[in-house]
Formats: sequence, structure tokens, C-alpha cells
Amino acid sequence: MPKWDSDKIFSISAFVISVATLVTLMYQSKIMREHQEKSSFPKLELWHNNGDTRYQLQLSNTGMGPAILEGIQVIYNDSIYDIDPASFAHSYKDTLKTRWPLGTSSLKEGRVIEPGMKVYPINISDDSVRRHPIAELFRTEEATVVIRYSSVYEHLWEIKGTGTAPMLLDEDPIVIKQLLGD
Repeated sequence: MPKWDSDKIFSISAFVISVATLVTLMYQSKIMREHQEKSSFPKLELWHNNGDTRYQLQLSNTGMGPAILEGIQVIYNDSIYDIDPASFAHSYKDTLKTRWPLGTSSLKEGRVIEPGMKVYPINISDDSVRRHPIAELFRTEEATVVIRYSSVYEHLWEIKGTGTAPMLLDEDPIVIKQLLGD
């Protein structure tokens, strides 16, 4: 049986303290990483702004981190169009016999929506906005916008239509990985 002298006790104590310190540092790093991920959560919201002389489809980031657009679709008449609301509205406008005023802002894959930022994919200012066919399409949800976006921590969410909460998806984002060179 080995003899326990003060050198051996001191060595074993130092080893135990070192292992405990390493475990504590690893646990603290994990907690800090989780905190960073949660504090950089992007939250996109899609809303209608209706007025007497204005209709706007508003996309805003009310979260704490940037949102990277991964995919934009419009669902109309049970068909899915892989285009943003602005492109859809311009295509739809071309089928109308009457010329209607239309302001748009494009949403493309890879676009970053910073926290606090608002984008208006559809912006109609007109006295006849209540009868505007494109405003009616989006206001009545006959045309539904679906947006997939990711965070810098490579989580993927989806919003489907106006006023819906983001849903975390169990898929890997593609665009953010390409942007980061993964």
C-alpha cells in the first residue's frame, strides 16, 4: 500500500482542482453560447397596414438579431410560386385590364433584415385602395406569403401568412451556410 505523504496529497488535490476548474469553464462556455444564441433571435413579422388611402404589406424584424432570408413564396389558388410578393404583384398586375398604381420592394434570398428594420414588399397609395385588386389579394389572404429565414447561428424559421408566429424548422438553412462559406 502506497504511503500518503504531503507531496502526494498536494499533487492529487491540485489535479482534482484542475479537473473541477476545467469542467466549470466548459459549463460556463456552454451557458454563454446558449445566452448568445437566445439574445440574437431574429423574429420576422408580416402585417397588413390598412388605411383609407394606403395599403402596405409590412415585414419587420422585431427580434434581437439579424434575419437572413432563405426563401420566399406566394401561395395563390392552391399553387406555390417561388417568387417574392413584389414579383407576384407585378405579374398579377400585368393580367389586369385596368392600370393600377403599385409600389414594391423586393425580397430576395440572402437579404439581411436587421433588428428594427421594416420592409414594405407591397405599398399602394391611392384613393381607390379599397378596390385595388392586388391589395385585396393580400388583405383577404387569397395570396399568402411564406418566408423562411435563418439566424447567424444557423437556425431556420418560417412564417406563413400575416400575423403568424415564427415556427422553428428542423432543417438546415442553405443560404446562411453559403454566405458563411460552410
